[in-house]
Amino acid sequence: MAVCDSFGYVGVIGEDGDPLWSADVGRRANPHAVDASAHGRIAVAASTGGWVRLYDARSTSADAVAEIPLADAHGVVWDPAGEMLWMVGGDRLLCVAVTGPVDRPRWRVVLEDRTPSPEAHDLQPVQGSGEFWVTTRSSVYRYSPAEGAWSSDFTGAEDLDRPDVKSIGTHPGDGTVIQTVPASGLGLGWVTDTIDVFGAGHRAVRTDAWIYKARFWADESE
Repeated sequence: MAVCDSFGYVGVIGEDGDPLWSADVGRRANPHAVDASAHGRIAVAASTGGWVRLYDARSTSADAVAEIPLADAHGVVWDPAGEMLWMVGGDRLLCVAVTGPVDRPRWRVVLEDRTPSPEAHDLQPVQGSGEFWVTTRSSVYRYSPAEGAWSSDFTGAEDLDRPDVKSIGTHPGDGTVIQTVPASGLGLGWVTDTIDVFGAGHRAVRTDAWIYKARFWADESE
């Protein structure tokens, strides 16, 4: 599991719970998302820092090996089909090709698009479709890289398309979708104690929890 928190911690945790790699990127950077590639690259998106940084998880050094400027960076996802890195921030969606050694990468923008509404927040693959979920302050969209098109009338939009969705994800096996939306009364404007589960007909509630983002723990065979 790759995790980060807004105080600056970024880490990769093994199945036994032991840390495999970690870095402190600084509280001022305010990291919001992290993803790991199969080749040992770690990508971190920091909103206040205004960047997406690449790290070499095979190294004992916590220094970044590359930095991609992106204002208000909130989401980052490696494309498992290749060394392509997708990211969102502000009103921009970027796809970056990463080449070269893990410890000395080169990158170039291969696709850039504007999100239909501002303040892009979460970015996740729609499992099995080749598309991505993108959430913003006001809406939820599906983006098709093949068509270069945004959709807000996808199946289930009547429930899923709503404002201030902090995280979204699709189960790779049965297509169930989960979302988190901030709850009132918890003292912060970006956390909840509830995970909304669409397709299963229920909500998962954890009393006294402050949940920001929720992800499925499942491999694609499940």
